[in-house]
Amino acid sequence: MLYTHDFPKGLSAVLGRLKHDKVTVIALRYGAPHHLLDRAADLPQSHVAASALDISRKRNLGLLIGRACGWRRMLFLDDDIRKLSAMKLGSAVLLLNTYPVVGLQVAKYPDASVVGHANRLIGHKQLLFISGGSLLVDPQRLQGFFPPTYHEDWLCIINHLRLGEVAIGGKVGQLAYQPFTTPLRARHPAY
Repeated sequence: MLYTHDFPKGLSAVLGRLKHDKVTVIALRYGAPHHLLDRAADLPQSHVAASALDISRKRNLGLLIGRACGWRRMLFLDDDIRKLSAMKLGSAVLLLNTYPVVGLQVAKYPDASVVGHANRLIGHKQLLFISGGSLLVDPQRLQGFFPPTYHEDWLCIINHLRLGEVAIGGKVGQLAYQPFTTPLRARHPAY
């Protein structure tokens, strides 16, 4: 489990119910730059939101650990994902035998840009897709990395998409997202 800066309250109670050798908890210092984690941070961009850099760092650190340890299965799971059971996850994991990337699709509150949310509010249909919020990968076969920008998850898996190497392993829920709380989100959706 990767957290930014501090562990959340109540984490020790959750960890107490797990086997000690099954989970490693890491807190990544907020704003701690590192050349292995900040892949593509030096590309010309109008603005890199701190939250985009933070999430890409954590995901890249997870990939590095997974690759170094020889793991074949890894789950990226955001804290707002719900309705994920062991049975659902087990079925999705089996797809990693064929695909290097398997996503669990958010059905009710799709993880989309502010523009995507606005588009749905005016009645236009937006197709659902997978996101890094509930993503299974084989770190040994994943070809990408997570750049510090909005939709870093899609950019990470774009070559696998092109080659037909991405599967949808089921559906999950997500806490309701409030995309219109600040005008800054329209300009920089990673806020």
